[in-house]
Amino acid sequence: MPSPTLSIAMMLVSQKNHVLHIEERQLPVLDTLQHFFHILSSKGALLDDTWWWIDSICINLDNKEERGKQVQLMRQIYRNAHSVVFWLGKGSDDTDQAIDFIELLNKTIRQQIYNPEEIRGIFQQAHYLAHWAALTRFFQRRWWSRIWTLQEYAMPKNVSFWDGMRSVSRFAVEGALMAGDQCTALAFKGTSAFRQGFSRRRVRRLCDLGHEPGAKPSISLIALAAYSSCYDATDDRDRLYGIRALATDSFLLDVNYALSVEEVYLRFTKSFIEYYKSLDAICFASIYSPSAGSSLPSWVPDWRTTTDPLVFPLMVSQSARTHIGNLRPPATLVEPSDPSLCYAASKNSEAVYDFEGSKLLARGIVIDTIDGLGGSKNTGLVQSSALDDPQNPAYAKLACSPSDILRSVCKSLVLDRKDRFMRFTMPTEEFLHDFLWLCAQLITKSTTPVPEEFQEWFDYTKSLRIQGHSFESILRDHMEADINLSSSTPNQDEYIMDTFFDEAARIFRSILLADPRLEIPDEVRNAAERTSFDPSALSKPFLPAPVKCTESSAALWALLGTFGNAIAQRRYGIEQSCVVSSDVASMFLFSFLLLRVGGKPVSDPAVAARYSVYDLTKQMTPWRRLVTNVYPTRDGRWFHLHGGLDSDRSLRMLGLPPRADVTDEMEVIRRLEESVVKFDAEWLDVESNEYWRQAGGICLTPEEYRDSEQGRALANEGLYTVEEFLSDGLPPVPWPKVQTTTYRPLEGVKIVDLTRAIAGPTIARLAALFGATVVRVSNMELPDLGIVLFESNLGKRDAHLNLKTEDGRRALRELIQDADVVLDGYRPGALERLGFGPTYVHGIATRRGKGIIYARENCYGWKGPWKHRSGWQQISDAVTGIGWLFGRMWGRDEPVMPFLPNSDFQTGIVGCIAIMNALDRRNKNGGNYLVSTSLNQLNSFLISLGTQSPEVCQDLRERWPDMMQFRYYDDLHRQMRVLANCLPKVAPELFQEKNFRTMKADLGVPDEDMVFLGPAVTYGTTELRYNSGSCMRGTHRPEWPVGEQSSLGSTHFS
Repeated sequence: MPSPTLSIAMMLVSQKNHVLHIEERQLPVLDTLQHFFHILSSKGALLDDTWWWIDSICINLDNKEERGKQVQLMRQIYRNAHSVVFWLGKGSDDTDQAIDFIELLNKTIRQQIYNPEEIRGIFQQAHYLAHWAALTRFFQRRWWSRIWTLQEYAMPKNVSFWDGMRSVSRFAVEGALMAGDQCTALAFKGTSAFRQGFSRRRVRRLCDLGHEPGAKPSISLIALAAYSSCYDATDDRDRLYGIRALATDSFLLDVNYALSVEEVYLRFTKSFIEYYKSLDAICFASIYSPSAGSSLPSWVPDWRTTTDPLVFPLMVSQSARTHIGNLRPPATLVEPSDPSLCYAASKNSEAVYDFEGSKLLARGIVIDTIDGLGGSKNTGLVQSSALDDPQNPAYAKLACSPSDILRSVCKSLVLDRKDRFMRFTMPTEEFLHDFLWLCAQLITKSTTPVPEEFQEWFDYTKSLRIQGHSFESILRDHMEADINLSSSTPNQDEYIMDTFFDEAARIFRSILLADPRLEIPDEVRNAAERTSFDPSALSKPFLPAPVKCTESSAALWALLGTFGNAIAQRRYGIEQSCVVSSDVASMFLFSFLLLRVGGKPVSDPAVAARYSVYDLTKQMTPWRRLVTNVYPTRDGRWFHLHGGLDSDRSLRMLGLPPRADVTDEMEVIRRLEESVVKFDAEWLDVESNEYWRQAGGICLTPEEYRDSEQGRALANEGLYTVEEFLSDGLPPVPWPKVQTTTYRPLEGVKIVDLTRAIAGPTIARLAALFGATVVRVSNMELPDLGIVLFESNLGKRDAHLNLKTEDGRRALRELIQDADVVLDGYRPGALERLGFGPTYVHGIATRRGKGIIYARENCYGWKGPWKHRSGWQQISDAVTGIGWLFGRMWGRDEPVMPFLPNSDFQTGIVGCIAIMNALDRRNKNGGNYLVSTSLNQLNSFLISLGTQSPEVCQDLRERWPDMMQFRYYDDLHRQMRVLANCLPKVAPELFQEKNFRTMKADLGVPDEDMVFLGPAVTYGTTELRYNSGSCMRGTHRPEWPVGEQSSLGSTHFS
């Protein structure tokens, strides 16, 4: 049974000056434990039959073998602990002041997290100087400086700090550190006390611990050792042993206290090189170089060297700190005829090396003092030498700009190479800026201090000739136009996981692939090794959102692409790469706005006139459109009305006419608000959903939704569920026989699309992109979202059927007879009432002897008291708390709905992944399957990823000043107008031709081209594409096409 665990700053065994009496036995204990037991007794918790795990008592530290075995159990001990107490000591005179101040800082930062200026305005006043001094002493307790306590801090979930009789939560401490990080004018941020506290928060994020049981860390031991070298260790072997439990590759280091310190460091570095087939480990030796008298070879990092806790050291390079004699340029700058000159240290390039005892040989040359690992076929590695004017022949024949040269130099220095021992690639642009800034300080002889090791490196390197010019002269030529000497001093702590592909990769690998609820097959996990994120994408978040919608979209695209890759390998025997563009994954969330038809944007009046024919109820008039909006209620809350595709019932509920001759939007908002504010939120919730059967919801905070009955019902649900349903022994179903040259994973799969709006149609559209044949069932007598339909019908056939007629129901049944998937996006229960629910459809499958996937999507989820309700994206955003997060980002004490239908589009990705999962299971095991997805499950997942940092949010506010005006009454349409106008200015890089595709469309004008956003996934062999362009409703007959696949290729697969 899990027990409470104590974390203390261990001291020498000789400091056991007190004796503990346990069942007539005497046990010597550390001085600090005596104080702890006194406090425990004072709290009345010493004799309550609770067992405690205390390292210094439970482990015989004098026994090296026992000590080593216990070290290997540290992860298990602290992850499984019922609770962990961090014992800081018996307290001091200012303990109360420090902890009270922590609570105050935490409360304020959580309330004002998006307003750093307000935090500074409050706490940088002279009134708080004594409080900051007390806080500094709190973080100067010996516990904070010890290497062992780092993993004890990062691993457990339920923790608290005890300082004498006072206690405080880790959550509050981290909040205080966040506030301290904002108060840049204070001395506190520059102290080692702050760095040692703040770096622990970083480590906890890097290692991705404290979430689900069994979650894996996501950083290598060698990178973690570099980050934590500032901490103290009584035994220098513990500089690796003490953080081993946090590392992805802990298996590279056996715990053996019989070995010397040097032997431990040497064995670990050799294990690293041999396992990863990479020489990157020795780059750290230029920072952590062996001290005088050390027996370590110079290529082995000596972790006894202490440095500040930088996220990744800036000055680690191929050619260390002497010169760049072996620097090689990026491949893009070199003639194809001589690729050996290229800078090539990517994940797929294995090092050429060998060991002779403690000597490391690279390409046959003994590496003593590190000089460089680059070289070319004409210039091998050389031993270190003091060259006054080294020359690099590789650059002699290049004609590249100073900017290109400096960029390639910087890339060598910052390990921007997708290093396999670091899960996160470096943010190149930020490092380049800081690199050039540091060089500028030296060239201009600025009074700003520059790190000594950088100055040493620069002095050795400035005379290096590249293309006939010295490195210094190239810098001078580049400086005037590109370096802002007034910018702030570089701060590497800002670089942690600030890029899309960094955070997207973490979500993909450490969260999605690790989620047992998603039942990811092993072959998909294996295929994930071939999935990567395009490093040329924008390196900073650009969409103005407090939640990580762009990062999660890229991660979900990665899972979708990886699943497709695994199926393609099974079907066609191809093994290929899968590259995800986080730029395109972000644009996917508003892709319908990017559509061009006949050379005109989708907003053009001539194009709009075509899809406006589907607005049968005139929903786009201001009076009816703005029914779908947030309004205040009589009891001081906020309610999101929703008119759906027909606002009549909502207007009748409010006692308003269905039509009004009012075109001014603010006047419409005023009149609607006057009506809504007459009622309480709870009355509106029940009245609209249960009586009028019209969507609507109270705007809850994330915490309110989590604690609601509906939130609790879905708390343990994953992003989707796939369950076998009425299978009756149905056999495995082979993948369809197709002829193809595109090798798309879903070719030959037939899907009946019974959806409207956005999420459901997006599921089917993505399936079509991955090769499926999709027939969408429309009803010309019902309204539709025309602007979205023009895009969502890509790759589909669209047939008109009225399912309330016998002919319509008969035609649908015939379609289902030969279908693999039926996709239901109707109001929950609606298809059952029409006779086509899961039970009937799976009955058809049983009669024909071949399983069917019944995939359903709704708003609230398929459990809980709201599962029967209709809903839309805005309603899900309102009830789950997303609206409140956006409102707070804009500095409002009110909910503001998101500016794009994020949950709709991402639920579309989730639904397609789930269908692939079910089809894969049907292929292997047979059976019928019921697939369930919902907008609320997506939003709950999104909230679980956490919000963007205060720094990122502030940057977004500065880049999107027009968004700051938004209020609760600004509906999706009003916000999207601003988005469409501002996005090309904020992120013009997105609108590159490579991100778009062109096809012929069938949208009412013959031989017309449509331009649309391409896929966010690119394969090495498979070509993702649609079978056809988009079409109008009712364009096709309700039947499956014959020979559609044969038009795409000629290679036969079965």
